[in-house]
Amino acid sequence: MDKTAWYKNYLEIKTDFEEGNNLNSRHRAWFNYQRSKKFKLTPKQESLLDDLSVLIGRDWRKETYKVVKVKIDRKRNTIKGFGERLKETRMKSGYNLIIDLSKETKIACSTLRDWENEISIPSCDRLVTLCVKLSVSADYLLFGKKQAK
Repeated sequence: MDKTAWYKNYLEIKTDFEEGNNLNSRHRAWFNYQRSKKFKLTPKQESLLDDLSVLIGRDWRKETYKVVKVKIDRKRNTIKGFGERLKETRMKSGYNLIIDLSKETKIACSTLRDWENEISIPSCDRLVTLCVKLSVSADYLLFGKKQAK
């Protein structure tokens, strides 16, 4: 392990604790790695970790730190109601199953499902393909505006 990177991590954790911050996930993983015995720590590094343990209030030699993975919300770039309007229009157009529309438009089932669940939105060219196959305007699918008669 690069010694300068080790000291940089050490100083970052020490500074965070001196400022009153808690251990973040990356710091916990770093502490766990120190215990892993994959490399030999120098006596100076062990001494520094002991000093840090006093500051943190946990013994780095004995305790495994829980690394928490943050769940990322998959919903992004959505247009409110787009998925419901797409599903409603698909059903009215006679495509009761997503796979039927998928075969007609050459758009993957998973992609159509993501659009209906409002996880993502279609690009312009795919939106045009949908509008043509479903005989509906893009204004309706995107914004819910009915066509003027």
